[in-house]
Amino acid sequence: MGSRRSKQKIEVPKPVVYRTVVPEEDFDRAIEYSSFLDDKREGLINYEINTLGNMRSRALDRRTDRMAELGAYYGSIPENQGSGGFNMPSGARNQFKEAFDQSARDVDLARDEFRNTIQGGNPDSPIPHGNAGAGSGGIDSDTGLAAYKRYLKNYDRTARGRGSDDGKDVLSALDIRHIRRAAGDFGVGGDVADKAVVQYARGLEDKTDMGGGTFTELEKLGGSGYEEQREQLRRREAKNKSEEQKKKKDKDKDRDKDYNASGKSRFQREQYGRGGASRYQRTGMSTGRPGGG
Repeated sequence: MGSRRSKQKIEVPKPVVYRTVVPEEDFDRAIEYSSFLDDKREGLINYEINTLGNMRSRALDRRTDRMAELGAYYGSIPENQGSGGFNMPSGARNQFKEAFDQSARDVDLARDEFRNTIQGGNPDSPIPHGNAGAGSGGIDSDTGLAAYKRYLKNYDRTARGRGSDDGKDVLSALDIRHIRRAAGDFGVGGDVADKAVVQYARGLEDKTDMGGGTFTELEKLGGSGYEEQREQLRRREAKNKSEEQKKKKDKDKDRDKDYNASGKSRFQREQYGRGGASRYQRTGMSTGRPGGG
């Protein structure tokens, strides 16, 4: 018998783990491009508003057209003609009249809403261009969200909360609560508003000062990953505290140095102070000692 043939040895290469590193410049370019798209969209919205009117203006136009249409229907109904045998049922005639009256009320309401916008003549309107969001003249939520994002972009972070006293640019916890409540003025709510606020804060992480309370409010809205910011905040506060303690210590040293230059002991410094006079002499009291005051 021949020798047994040896089995073929198959070598399996060791697995290699590849690590992909995304340069920070790519994130900066993505943020810059996103901002560019936001500006382009805002420009198109403004063009639409300037050419067609804002959303509430167009809602007023639609309801006015509907009122004219129903008025034409109602006005075209002929009178009852006994000799000709034509008689309009009173119920049908009343329905036309009620529809027309309701459309007139809709026009009045739409006119009031339009007049409450900036384009309608109210300079104090909280809604830019009158984009109100869902439920106002057929405006959809995307339009309301775009208006809300413009509000966030122009929000004054020096007006309230921490930093308002000295006019510093600070995104405080009070600011987060305020802009979240303001979302309702634009017809934006729920997760859509939460994400808009978190996204707004994300874009300010390297530009604006934030505190621990700010991170807590953002986490309530679904934000995450603030551990690194909290650690940086802790280090910054510890550094500021250390610097304050060092300044106080240096100030105490300078004061002791001034006292030592006067040649008095510590007890004498406490008793006589900087003026050199005894505290008994300063108060006019007698020490009771021979030769004393």
